[in-house]
Amino acid sequence: MSTTVKIPVHPHVHKFLLHRFSSKDVICIDVDSFLGSIFQIALERIEYKLKPRTQPANTIELKFKLPNSLCHLNLSDDAAINLGRFLYQYYKEDIASFVDGRISITKNRSEAISYYLQVNKIEDEIEHDSCEKFVSRRLRVRNSYLRNFSRDNPPKATNVPKN
Repeated sequence: MSTTVKIPVHPHVHKFLLHRFSSKDVICIDVDSFLGSIFQIALERIEYKLKPRTQPANTIELKFKLPNSLCHLNLSDDAAINLGRFLYQYYKEDIASFVDGRISITKNRSEAISYYLQVNKIEDEIEHDSCEKFVSRRLRVRNSYLRNFSRDNPPKATNVPKN
């Protein structure tokens, strides 16, 4: 069962997100995707329907110093876990975007991944092969969206209310 939610965004953000994440007028979200992670942070839990989440294996705590304006707010354990999942999805989006751009220079995905790991000083933290797998998957999904839009088949205009 799926639910549709409507989020108010500016017209250019609307167009950008549809172009980036969908070939239709509705963005379908997977739980383990970049947008899925964002929505898990924002959506409220219905306690009687869901079991509490457990902290993912092989994780460490990353500390953030919040500004005084946020110090009165509380971060639940579930929200912290969801935020960690979002940050992991953000990392995967970042490496995929970096590699996608770097391939135009190196013509070699493996070299681009190695360079990303070196630049970010994480080559000892994660195996090259695991990066290769999810970068390959991400780029394949991204390219399938791009194939839907060509000069012969431009994206359809969406009905966005004007302010």
